[in-house]
Amino acid sequence: MNVSDFAVIIPARNAEKTLHECLAAVRSQLPRPKQIIVVNDDSRDGTAAIADFHGCELVHVSIRDGAMKPRLEGARHASAQVLVFIDADVVVPPGTFARILGQFSDDALAALTGRLSRVSRVGGFFSRFKNEYMHEIFGRRAGHADFLYGSIFAVRAEELIYFDPLTKPFTDVADSELGFLLTMRGRKIILDPDLQVEHLKRHGLTSILKNDFVIPFMFMRLLMTYRTAPARHRYRRFSHAQLSQVFGCASALLGFALAVLACLTGQLVLLWVSSVCFALLYAIWGRFFLRLLSSDPVFALQAALFKPVDAAVMCAGMAAGFLYGIPAEIRRQAGEAH
Repeated sequence: MNVSDFAVIIPARNAEKTLHECLAAVRSQLPRPKQIIVVNDDSRDGTAAIADFHGCELVHVSIRDGAMKPRLEGARHASAQVLVFIDADVVVPPGTFARILGQFSDDALAALTGRLSRVSRVGGFFSRFKNEYMHEIFGRRAGHADFLYGSIFAVRAEELIYFDPLTKPFTDVADSELGFLLTMRGRKIILDPDLQVEHLKRHGLTSILKNDFVIPFMFMRLLMTYRTAPARHRYRRFSHAQLSQVFGCASALLGFALAVLACLTGQLVLLWVSSVCFALLYAIWGRFFLRLLSSDPVFALQAALFKPVDAAVMCAGMAAGFLYGIPAEIRRQAGEAH
């Protein structure tokens, strides 16, 4: 079936630093959206004025509980066949919407998602590292997917699920949760590796480490929440994470723990085992570092030095999310027993 009309929905909260570039890119696209809906979530800056300047439909909400609830509110105001969701801090390149509509010529397709581009006009090591990392791991998941990625995804309007997302104690993975819900209903989702957006978010050390802790924390909460999916559905992977990535994160955290213990006890064998743990991490990410090395050796070295820290924090997030979810799991099992 030929899909011709679509709406672009952008949740925005205090997004004036990036929203103008985001909307300018959307408005320059062909084909043009039927609607551009900006959901202004209680912003205290110039977000609403920028959306108004670009002639967008403004929906005002006061939710302040992540991006998914504003996305769903925006969808209620849309009247198009396909709903394209993007964040207020991304720039869509030419041809993005044409590519999305082309994919929906497959009648079986319920949703699709893309990934971050490697390049961004935002400078700094940590911003670039995050873009390169996300580009890499999503590239490994091209094709069938069971998740959606908030920077850019599209859903056939009739397939969109209005749900109450998991937002406690953090709000960062409701896009993946929507993907899980669609998959559990047997709907088809694909990750198109050529559907890429430029990310304008600026990361520093603190923000990237917070992100690296929070996302695995909430993914673990999702895993514990949805592990009781119908028996007909079996997850081979959890969202965009591969089993090898989980092993790499665990080996990094173990490597740091053993190194500290070796320094405290003077046991050199622990230092040797620690080095093996780090070697395992680099083996898992070898292709990634080789790609970086071929284009920018200095950045590749910086990334190689930072990756163990990045991976260890991710593992700590997973472990904390598991511990946080244990009381709820005990209550669930007690309820089933009665």
